[in-house]
Amino acid sequence: MNDVLESLRWDGSTAMVSLFLVTEASTPPDLDCNIDQFTPDDVRVYALEDEGGILEGFNVFEWDLVFERLPADAFSYLEELLRRSCAKARLAWLGFEGSFHFDFLLAGSVANQIYGVCSIGEAPVVKLDEHELNSAAWRETLSRHRMALRLPQ
Repeated sequence: MNDVLESLRWDGSTAMVSLFLVTEASTPPDLDCNIDQFTPDDVRVYALEDEGGILEGFNVFEWDLVFERLPADAFSYLEELLRRSCAKARLAWLGFEGSFHFDFLLAGSVANQIYGVCSIGEAPVVKLDEHELNSAAWRETLSRHRMALRLPQ
């Protein structure tokens, strides 16, 4: 059993993949979520309002991808989703539903709630084991990506 993939079914039936993108654009980039003929059953896009001005000059958008059935090779799907996202944004990550807050972007305190990350010009990193999400190595990976946003450590 895969810990993270099971956790994506928090409501007991459908799986929800929450993708976050940081970009200079004021509108969400056009993102093709159809990968290897696998398409989410529903996609919802939200602009997240940075009332505190944490990311001066940047905007954050959330994509909620709903699946009745996850792709057989979910790891490859998520990795490609991040790769495509980073082609259109400065930074992208995958996090569990309800994990987002501007005060804790990629912070060590929420590392176990983030299971994939990619910065522009870098290869995506996906972790699907809860033990890996709780590791010092994963917190360091997220810290490195957080530094790309010039946020305090």
